[in-house]
Parts: sequence; C-alpha cells; structure tokens
Amino acid sequence: MKSAIIAVLVLIPFFSNAAQELTRNSSENVVRTGSISVQGGTHSELVTKLAAKAEMKGSDFYRVTYINTRNQGYATATLYDSVEM
Repeated sequence: MKSAIIAVLVLIPFFSNAAQELTRNSSENVVRTGSISVQGGTHSELVTKLAAKAEMKGSDFYRVTYINTRNQGYATATLYDSVEM
C-alpha cells in the first residue's frame, strides 16, 4: 500500500505539467504553434492520444479540431503555447 501511495505522489508533478485542452473561453494569451493528428481508437482514446502527442511536442495547450470514430478512428488538434505578458 505504501508503495502505491509513493508512486502516486511521484507521478503528480509529471502529470501536472501536461498539455491542457483549450476551450473557446480560455483562448486568450496563446499563440498557435502547429497541429497534430492521431489514428485508432474510440473518442476518449483519440483525445487521450492527442493530449499525449501535444505533451510530447512540448505544447502548453491543444484544441481538438476534428474527430471521426468510424473505421479505425482519426482525430486532429491545433497546438498552442502561452504568451508571456
């Protein structure tokens, strides 16, 4: 049990810096930096893959722009970074 608690505490800082999904209301002070796409999975799996890929690219935020779950599934997102004011 102690090892599970320690593992969670160690992973919290890793996940707290993850790319966050950007909403229309929170799109101020960001700059577009690119786009990504992923394939394969359900709606939630595609969104999870987009978040992971955005994180790998070093983006602060991403906005899902297209999702199609037919056949194998396909999704795209636009990447954004924070602008220092």
